[in-house]
Amino acid sequence: MAAPAAEKESEWPVKPEGYQLTAPVGYGTFATVFKALVLEGPHKGENVGIKVTELEQFPPDSNMGEIKTEMYTMQSVPDHPNIIKYNVVFATKTQLWLVMPYMAGGSCENVMQYGAPGGFKNVSLLAYVLRETATALKCLHDNDIMHRDLKAGNILLDTNGDVRLADFGVSASLKEVKTRHTFAGTPCWMAPEVLAPSQGGEEQGYDMRADVWSFGIVALELAKGEAPFQRLPPLKAMMMIIHNDPQHLSAAQGGVDQDFADTVNACLQKDPAKRPSMDTLLTTNPYKRFFAKAAGGREALVQLLGGLPSLDGRTSAPPVSAQAQGGGGPGGPSWDFAVLQEGESNN
Repeated sequence: MAAPAAEKESEWPVKPEGYQLTAPVGYGTFATVFKALVLEGPHKGENVGIKVTELEQFPPDSNMGEIKTEMYTMQSVPDHPNIIKYNVVFATKTQLWLVMPYMAGGSCENVMQYGAPGGFKNVSLLAYVLRETATALKCLHDNDIMHRDLKAGNILLDTNGDVRLADFGVSASLKEVKTRHTFAGTPCWMAPEVLAPSQGGEEQGYDMRADVWSFGIVALELAKGEAPFQRLPPLKAMMMIIHNDPQHLSAAQGGVDQDFADTVNACLQKDPAKRPSMDTLLTTNPYKRFFAKAAGGREALVQLLGGLPSLDGRTSAPPVSAQAQGGGGPGGPSWDFAVLQEGESNN
C-alpha cells in the first residue's frame, strides 16, 4: 500500500501529542472515533475526527485487512465533496490513528435518533440527503469501487449541511475482478445475492448492483427511522431478506411520495440485473424527478441539526448487543463501523 503523500503529511501532526482528544463520538469493535483539536502546525486550532484503532485487540492470526482496505480506498478515490477523505494516517506501537474532517452533525442514524425518530418526513430534506449519497456512490462506482456497507450510520452530516459517505472498511475494488463473493456488510442492508450467492444470477457472486439494493434500504431507513427487519436478530433478518419479496411502496399507501416510491422500488429488485445503476438513478425519470425535490433540503437539514445538542453531547457508548449486530435497532452508535465479514478482505 502506498504511503500518504509526504507534502500531505507535513500539513498535519503525525504523533498523538499533536492532537487533543476532546470527546468520543462513535464506537466500533476495535476502534473509537474522537472529536479532537489540532495542537500544532498550519491547522492548529481546527477540529478533526480521529479514528483510533486498537491494534492489540485484533486476533493474533488477523491480517487486519479491514484497516488496509479502508486506507487503500480512501487514498484511491478522487477528491469528492460527498466522500470522507483522510488528512493523515500514522501508527504508534499499539494504535493506528486515522485523521479526517470532523463532521459535527454526526451520522444520519444519530440525527434520527435524537431529532427525527420516525425518519425524515420533509421530502426536500430526504431527497437532498439521498441525492448527495447517490452522488458519492456514483463516484465510487465510476472508479470501480463497491462500498458494501451503505447505511444511515455511515452517512455523515456537517452542521453547514454537507453530506459525506464514510467507512470504507469492507469496500472492494472491481478493477480486475468483476464480481465478489465475500460475505461483507451489515445484515439488514445487504442485498439478497450477497447473503445467498445463488441469487446473483448467471455470474454468481455480486457486483455494484448490491450497493444499489443497499441504497434502496437506506432510503427506507431515512424515511421511516429504521431499516426493514432492523429489530430482528441478524440471522432472522437475513432469512427474511433471502426468502421474502422486497417491500413495494405506492403513493396509494398514503404519506408516500410517488417518485420516492418508484426510486425505492427500482432499487429493491430481487434480480440484480433489473436494478438501475447509480448514474441512471441520478439522470433518468422518475428517479431524477425525486432528487429534483432536494431544493431547500440543505437548509432544512441545517435547521434540523441546529435544534439538536452538539454531537459529543448526544453520543454514548453503545450496548454490547448493538456492537455485535452492527448497530442493532434505532439508537446505535453515531459513527457506526461494525460489520460482518467472512473470508479474506480482498474477496
